[in-house]
Parts: sequence; structure tokens; C-alpha cells
Amino acid sequence: MKIINLCDTLKCSDTTAAVRFFSDGRSMRVTENLIREHTIAVYTDGVLAMEIACTATALPELVVGRLFTEGRISGAAEIESLTIGENGERADVALRSAKAPAAVDGREPLSTAFDKDALFALLKKAGEELPLHKLTHAAHGALLMDVTGTSYAAEDIGRHNAIDKVIGHLLIEGYDPKKCLIYTTGRVPLDSVNKAIRAGVAAIVSKADPTAETVQAAHDAGLRLICRARNDSFDLYE
Repeated sequence: MKIINLCDTLKCSDTTAAVRFFSDGRSMRVTENLIREHTIAVYTDGVLAMEIACTATALPELVVGRLFTEGRISGAAEIESLTIGENGERADVALRSAKAPAAVDGREPLSTAFDKDALFALLKKAGEELPLHKLTHAAHGALLMDVTGTSYAAEDIGRHNAIDKVIGHLLIEGYDPKKCLIYTTGRVPLDSVNKAIRAGVAAIVSKADPTAETVQAAHDAGLRLICRARNDSFDLYE
């Protein structure tokens, strides 16, 4: 897949003035950092496929990840080329005529791919690799981690977009998904877990709580689900 990114780095935040009021009657002027919204239109073979409201970072990864998690492609090999326009508002995807074979799911048990120390190291790293969240307190984050400890971080105004970005990175770089896990700062409803299942990763990790349907879906698919993840503890659902 050939990626042509004509878009320069776009602003992801702005500053604005506000007045903060307190319950004791005090008030003060403050300067706040606000996250910016961006929209990209995705065209496949010249036909509008979708529009994504997002944060203007990792746009190639977002496009590839979203096409994959929505079932428009079964892998990066189906894309001939991906071009991001100069202002980041349009992505043109040229698809290959023949579809790539679907990936064969063969998840390894988590115990053979990750240990508890590696997971705790990831949780500690998660807080260090999400600068937009620290700045605006309005961005969701996701990290992709492999068994060597290598990680890739993505942030977005939408938690689904952040997950799609790390899945897109996985596909573009050709990582073995069975040896990777995804960490998300957001909740893990069924649609988020289904993205991880489709990607074929070994586990999905979140600091938030799961739903009953999420636990069942992960169990049925052989996906390890780890939630309530903190620096000193996490829950592994069976």
C-alpha cells in the first residue's frame, strides 16, 4: 500500500478565555485549552464511502482502521494507495481489484504473550503518551502494544476513532495481531470489543468497566478482556 500524506500537521487544540465561578462567590478569569474537531471525507475508488468527525492526527491510520473495522476491507493488502489531501479534509483510497484472503484467527493464550509486569508497564506508560488528553482533558486515547513492549499511541475526540487509529497502524505496519493488545481510555461497550475481535488481537485493556454483553462476546471470541485497569491492579474476565 502506497500512502501519500499531503497534509501538514493540523492544530488539535485552541486556547480560549472563560470566567470560572466558585460556590463561595469568588470568580476568576482563566485560559482553557479546547480540543478542535475535524471532519475527513473518505472516498473509495472515487465514491464517497464515509465522513468521519475526528481529531486531525494519524489520519492515514484512522482511514485504514475505520475501513477495516467496518468491514469495507479485510486487510491493508486490499488498498493500492491512500492519499490524504492538503487540508486533511479528504482521503482518496484506491482499492485493488482482487480482495486479500481473510486473516485466519489463531489467538494465543494471553499467558504466553504477555505477563503481568508488561501489563502494568503499559498502564504506567499510557499516562505518559497521551499529551492531548493532558492538555485538554477532552481526548480519548488508545495504545497498541506488542510482546516486545513496543507501543504506538493515538488520541482522538472519539474513543472509537482512537481504537481505529491503532488498528490502522497495526495493519499498515504488518504486526502480528495475535501478539498485540489494545489499551483504551474509554468505556468498552460491545462495538469497541468487536473492533478488537475483528483485528484479531490477543487482548483489549481498559481503565473503565465492561458490560455483560462485552464480557460474553470476548469470551465467545477468545479475546482476553481486562478492565478496571489501574497502575496497581486490573480485573481479567474469564
